[in-house]
Amino acid sequence: MSTTYQLLIGDCTEILDRLTQTVDLTFLDPPFNQGKEYPNHNDNLPDAVYWEWMEQICQKIFRIPSKGGAIYFMQREKMPNSC
Repeated sequence: MSTTYQLLIGDCTEILDRLTQTVDLTFLDPPFNQGKEYPNHNDNLPDAVYWEWMEQICQKIFRIPSKGGAIYFMQREKMPNSC
């Protein structure tokens, strides 16, 4: 039995809109909205805007897992500046 794997790397907002097949594993490691400098992303969004964006992405991800597929969502809360 031959198994073929395909690794999709890139901006999920672009990949998810054109993806037509199911996937066995989704690994989502978004920017954490902590004010870091990224060349193509504003990492200092208002909390409501950030979490709405995350919700939109998660809704797209939840439609693509294969039967028994897994979704890994790496996320952490902002730490106060005093930490």
